[in-house]
Amino acid sequence: MEVHAPEHVIHSRREFLVHMVAITLGLLIAVGIDQSVEYLHHRHQRHELEENMRDEAGRNVEILSRHFEVNIPNLLWYRSVLKAAQATKPDGGYYDITLPPPAHDSSNKVMTSPERTVFPVAQSTGSLALLPETEAQAYAMVDFQSAEDAKDVDGIRAAAAELDRFDLKIGTKILPGEKLHLTPAQRDEFVAALAGYAQQLYTLLHRDNLFYSECEGIVNGIQDEQSLREWLGTHPLIMDKYRN
Repeated sequence: MEVHAPEHVIHSRREFLVHMVAITLGLLIAVGIDQSVEYLHHRHQRHELEENMRDEAGRNVEILSRHFEVNIPNLLWYRSVLKAAQATKPDGGYYDITLPPPAHDSSNKVMTSPERTVFPVAQSTGSLALLPETEAQAYAMVDFQSAEDAKDVDGIRAAAAELDRFDLKIGTKILPGEKLHLTPAQRDEFVAALAGYAQQLYTLLHRDNLFYSECEGIVNGIQDEQSLREWLGTHPLIMDKYRN
């Protein structure tokens, strides 16, 4: 808004005050309109961010559900292989181990990585400042689980690589129904690689479970850190029954 000089000469204090009041009111109206527009714009951005967080959390609930469907049976199978390897007695200086049948058919179940876009983008652009602090902290909790989940994926890849190296060394794939003919040293190496893989798979699934539960909370409308922690306390983890 531009302030213009009066169209005619001011002859009295009253005219001066009237002119100044008009200018002041005009400035206040202009500032008020500008702030109202900015407020409405920020409110729209905030609601959009909240909606995007809920949508991404909903997609991750579906993605992580498929992880449980595939990897919980896998965990049980690898544990059964480990028990079989530990229980087998040597015969003629060798360990003959027949691997258990498959736990399930996962050929038609495709797993994809959980999404992690909305929070990092909001953090980098500064739009997190549009949210109340407690709400931003709730989303930060979810993002933390996402980041840690990615680290645990790296861990399971490293453990899988150990089993792959063992495969190459003995010339037999670690697959259901396969028969292994191992020396005592190979058997010990096999047990160590299996134990490492099974433990790392449980660690990943436990992290998946925390991530899944927090995403569920966001989908169900939770918008503050304390409520999200209470949600976790009242929703036991699926993986707790697979701890051992």
